[in-house]
Amino acid sequence: HQRVANDYFGGNPTLSAKLLATQEEAATAIQQVNQVDQRLGKTLETTAQWDAWKQSWEKLKREERALSPESVQERHTQLNRDLIALIRQAGDTSNLILDPDLDSYYLMDIVIQRLPSMVEVTARSRDLGASIVKQKNTSLDERAQITVLSGNLADLLTASGRGKQIAFSANATFQKRLELAFQEADAKTRLMLQAMRSEKLFDRRSQLNEYLKTSDQALLSQFQLYDATSPVLDQLLYVRVSKYSEKMLWLRVFALLVMVFVFYLFVILNRNLSQQRRAKRRLESQYATTLALAESTTLEEAAPKILRGMGEGLNWDLGELWIVDPTLNVLRYTASWASPLIRCSGFEHDSQEVTFAPGKGLVGRVWGLKEAIWMANVQEDEQFYRGTIAAQAGLKAAFGVPILSGDTVVGVMSFFNRKRRRPDADLLKMMTTLGSQVGLFIKRQQVESALQSVAQG
Repeated sequence: HQRVANDYFGGNPTLSAKLLATQEEAATAIQQVNQVDQRLGKTLETTAQWDAWKQSWEKLKREERALSPESVQERHTQLNRDLIALIRQAGDTSNLILDPDLDSYYLMDIVIQRLPSMVEVTARSRDLGASIVKQKNTSLDERAQITVLSGNLADLLTASGRGKQIAFSANATFQKRLELAFQEADAKTRLMLQAMRSEKLFDRRSQLNEYLKTSDQALLSQFQLYDATSPVLDQLLYVRVSKYSEKMLWLRVFALLVMVFVFYLFVILNRNLSQQRRAKRRLESQYATTLALAESTTLEEAAPKILRGMGEGLNWDLGELWIVDPTLNVLRYTASWASPLIRCSGFEHDSQEVTFAPGKGLVGRVWGLKEAIWMANVQEDEQFYRGTIAAQAGLKAAFGVPILSGDTVVGVMSFFNRKRRRPDADLLKMMTTLGSQVGLFIKRQQVESALQSVAQG
């Protein structure tokens, strides 16, 4: 869901239907657990933990846009641990893990205890290992963390293998159905362990895509093992339903919890991929701006390149540059760039005809406050004076950033989008930094112009 949401709010409107579908899927899974918890929560003593987990999940969804990547990762890790603890709590209080039949007992242990922990450790190792590969230098703490995680993963793999052998010995009828899935998970997870323990991970010889591929294959094989073992475990318990009538209901609680857990892990992995793509686009925009400033000799030459690089790189549809006229103390239109996907000639023409005083309109307010401003929908914002013309051009979201030369605002850059956009503090921070670079360029041009005037005089 988070991957789809990030891509959707990042400027891909075709994902609207898919976004709604994933939201419904997550809500359905949680609602199913809610229904079971209403019937058995008191017996299983899970209600308080389940309610606390849901509150933490909702809080993370509300706040994640304002958190640093490190804080978001810490929240994810804690939610994973809490969900595993909830699964184990249900297993302990239900007494299902005390099943006297060895086949169902050890399969139960794998499904409830080993596999969720294995998936959680593998996902953490994936993120930490990817971070190590991308860094130039690896700290002792990171080496220690990856060593501890590899030890944990190896122990879980050994315990699962031992449980599998005992279960197969006690009941050989399902060995053919599960052997391939166990072998695949064992092989893929051992490849993951080799990658974690290899010195290539620390000396930059490792390739990021190769490591991510290995870890993703390990996670996929673990999910597939869960999909294979769960129906077999269901069947074993169904055979004993006359004696253990409540076990099937408790198992569904476990299965739903694990489904939420697995879904949540997919959310984390997809979110990381979305963050990487967004970070790449922003780096490309920064590079395009720096290159335009380096290659240009005048602001008139640099401005279209800067606006285009930022607009295309960040998926915005229209960019404008306004420069302060110190004589009349107003902002004047200087340059613009527009995506070929929109028709905004009327809006651009209006920009060329108007000026803004400090505190007036979007760019005037940015000038007056000396700070970036975000508008989710200019058509509905009373402080945006050209809402009617913006509506005709199909423009909604907008933001403006100051171009600073020291503490003085020498201009403003504004960008518009056809879709609503939620405020993005990281984007505004990056754009403010780029605005300062443009401000230094303008200041240099002014100094050079002044020196030429002195020389000619």
